[in-house]
Amino acid sequence: MLPTETSQPDNATKPAGTGGRIQGTCRDVNATQRLVVECPAIAIVTVSSLMNRTTLLDLPSKSAKVAVNDTDTATSDCQENARHFRAWAFHEKGAQLEPFEYDAQLGPNDLELKILANGLCHSDLSMRDNKWGITTYPLVPGHEVVGKVTGVGSAVKRIKEGDVVGYGWNTDCCGHCNKCTKGDDNLCVEGAQATIVGNHGGFGDYMIAPSTLAIKIPESMSPADAAPLLCAGVTVWSPISEHVQCGMKVGIVGLGGLGHLALQFAAAKGAEVYAISNNKGKEKEARGFGAKHFVSPDDLSKDLAGSLDVLISSAPEGQDYNALVGAVAPGGKFILLSGHLDKLDIPIASLIMGQKSVHGSLVGGMRMMQEMLQVAAMHNIKPLVEKMPMSKCNEALQRLIDGKARYRIVLTPDEQ
Repeated sequence: MLPTETSQPDNATKPAGTGGRIQGTCRDVNATQRLVVECPAIAIVTVSSLMNRTTLLDLPSKSAKVAVNDTDTATSDCQENARHFRAWAFHEKGAQLEPFEYDAQLGPNDLELKILANGLCHSDLSMRDNKWGITTYPLVPGHEVVGKVTGVGSAVKRIKEGDVVGYGWNTDCCGHCNKCTKGDDNLCVEGAQATIVGNHGGFGDYMIAPSTLAIKIPESMSPADAAPLLCAGVTVWSPISEHVQCGMKVGIVGLGGLGHLALQFAAAKGAEVYAISNNKGKEKEARGFGAKHFVSPDDLSKDLAGSLDVLISSAPEGQDYNALVGAVAPGGKFILLSGHLDKLDIPIASLIMGQKSVHGSLVGGMRMMQEMLQVAAMHNIKPLVEKMPMSKCNEALQRLIDGKARYRIVLTPDEQ
């Protein structure tokens, strides 16, 4: 079970002497229980008041990852909170990871973590190659991070030293826009801060990040099992939670780090699950993850035409999107998760005539993160991981590039 959040709301105004933004408190706009699993044939999961956000958010701080500029003139507080970390970084597009050291400052709303586990995600490679035009170098990747809290800023209320917490794609949000107040902070329109965009991530011995979106890891989960859930897990759970109902026919395209978790979550939701992959060697594992059927993408028009209520694609570039939409049932939904740069060329008539819709889904906010971890804990949903020491991070990256990861590589400290 998830740890309960019992801390009192933080003050909405900016504490004196901090560099954080002024932030309003957040409140749950729907404090009633949320039905997570509707199917009577499996366990019912309810989450009560998951997003009383004043108990989940500490005020954000911009101080993390900022080097101390001049120790001769720094205040005594800055000197006391200065940190020096060892990490691995990309220094240019397409480069290998190299040892890297940097200074960071523990701000009043920040956490310092001793890193326990890092899931290796394709987005780390996309950031290395500046695929989305948002990368700054040197880049310390790692946004599926689990660590033990070793330092707590003076304004942090809900987390203490010794807690095990994690971060996914985002570490911070404004806390007061209409998305944040609903728990959809992944869609924050005013102050979203990604873990590895302009900040250093978890590929190191320690890291500092705002406490805002740090999430406590259930005691029943190991750091290696929890880390991939913080990006891959919430990415697939969000559309499944929102769009999948018990008894629906649900297709999962792509059986990698995201897809193998999607099979498990969809099966837990009570769906009839179709694994769609051109790798026949994954069929046995796919069925073990919860798939009832295994179908090649080449056979969609023959075997699944117009039959899937929800089709979720976590596959890489180059898919036949017309064939995928053709497999969607009238009134059904085609949901895209992968952040590649393909363009859709789908006849509008094929959508209109079947009242089909195409959706994009972006990771998930704190509401979904809490929900996902609880469902995973109750249904024993785990990623299938390969553990590798941090010192072999370049070897791990090459396994990911070569498509050999089965199914998520997790980097752990060398001393473990």
